Amino acid sequence: MVEAAEQPNSVPRPRTVLVAVNGSDASDAALLFALKSIISDQDTLIILHVRPTDKDLTSLYSSYPDPEAEIKTHHAFIRATINDAARVVRSQGFPAARVKVEEGDPRKVIPKVAEAEKADLVVLGSQGKRTLHYMLAGDVASHCAKKCSCAVITYKSANGGSVVFNKRGLQEQKRLGISLGQFKQEADVSDVEAAA
Repeated sequence: MVEAAEQPNSVPRPRTVLVAVNGSDASDAALLFALKSIISDQDTLIILHVRPTDKDLTSLYSSYPDPEAEIKTHHAFIRATINDAARVVRSQGFPAARVKVEEGDPRKVIPKVAEAEKADLVVLGSQGKRTLHYMLAGDVASHCAKKCSCAVITYKSANGGSVVFNKRGLQEQKRLGISLGQFKQEADVSDVEAAA
């Protein structure tokens, strides 16, 4: 955990930092990165998990022999994801976090919750891989970097870790007290192109 006094660009006010988790290794790494490199004792930490709607789960598991059992297993996974995130927060000495579980498409829900919570910063994880699905639909991190009205940092866990800032994140690093010199930093190319 970063102490506010240790930050080179100390922030005059507490920040609201939203970290989205989904149980993947990439989101777990992003949460740990945020706790070790960004969050201070004065900040409000919100952990957000976006789950599929019950209708989507029913559709997803309709061809399984026991769809209800699969849905129960999925709900248990969500509880485990939230419990694991809370355990990581405590293990890093951060006293508490607000936990939110919302339904829907993470690409739409994360920006909406960030806006409603007046988040200063959203932290997301990414494996940094470009798959066919990414090329067709775009990934959650890239979509949120474009749609969130606040700063967004995408932590890419591949190759030892790097951070990608959206345009607002690049502009507001100093105001937000973010100094990440030890990480490879880059702009979200799609965000920069959209702004040009």
